[in-house]
Amino acid sequence: KVNYVTLEGTIESDMANEVISNIFEQEDDFYMYINSNGGDVESGLKIVKMMKYTKHNNIKITCIANKAMSMAFHIFQHCDERLITPKAILMQHEMIVYLGGSIDETQELLQKYIKWNNEINIFDSQRIKMDLNMFLAELKNEIWLTGDDIIINNAADRKIILK
Repeated sequence: KVNYVTLEGTIESDMANEVISNIFEQEDDFYMYINSNGGDVESGLKIVKMMKYTKHNNIKITCIANKAMSMAFHIFQHCDERLITPKAILMQHEMIVYLGGSIDETQELLQKYIKWNNEINIFDSQRIKMDLNMFLAELKNEIWLTGDDIIINNAADRKIILK
């Protein structure tokens, strides 16, 4: 039985469905390898929801990030144990949204995105042990972390050596 899930590439609906399906098949603790520039917030939040469900069933998720940017950064922060490769790159930024449609539809979407944005920022700032206001200020210029700075800034738990 395979005890790992791969989250690689752009996070979008089809990819998220595949990752969710692979997580659902896990019966014991497993690893998630992350190598992603991020992508769609709604698709990423569906992955996070499945991760929470899995952890609720006492299954531990250990993530190994090579690249975890944007939505992938948020997903990485939901892992029980956060490991990075020696060449890992992590990045988080303010949420970017594109809206279209009628004023009522747009207003409704905007409210949904504001709610998600607040939840993501609160969770991520707490997980990396950074004051929320400082985190929000840092997001304006994007947070880029590499090497030991990832560990120093509490965005991961430890570095692994790949053989």
